[in-house]
Amino acid sequence: MRKGETSRVMIKPKFGYDGEDNRDVVFFPRGWDTEERKATLRSRRVFFDVTLHDWIVRHDILGNGLLVKTLLQKGRGFDRPSTFDTVNIDYKLYQGETVYEDKQDVTCQLLDN
Repeated sequence: MRKGETSRVMIKPKFGYDGEDNRDVVFFPRGWDTEERKATLRSRRVFFDVTLHDWIVRHDILGNGLLVKTLLQKGRGFDRPSTFDTVNIDYKLYQGETVYEDKQDVTCQLLDN
């Protein structure tokens, strides 16, 4: 899907309701709580109208799940810093609610390792 796209997704009863594991998490509308009416819904297809507003971009830097970058705000333009450029960054080091270090306007040089 693309940003702003609206799609209709259909789920067949076998995929949506088959097996005991799924039956505990299915929510039935008001008035459909008798076993007979639940059986009727379980035999029908379910449709969802879905609109994609935005998404979270994550990059696995090393390819092994140990260093993952989550994009919080999209950048502008197509330029990126290259090796030996000097960059100015803000960073915060935290775990859960504990902040260990919070720095603004840190200047550093990118090196090729």
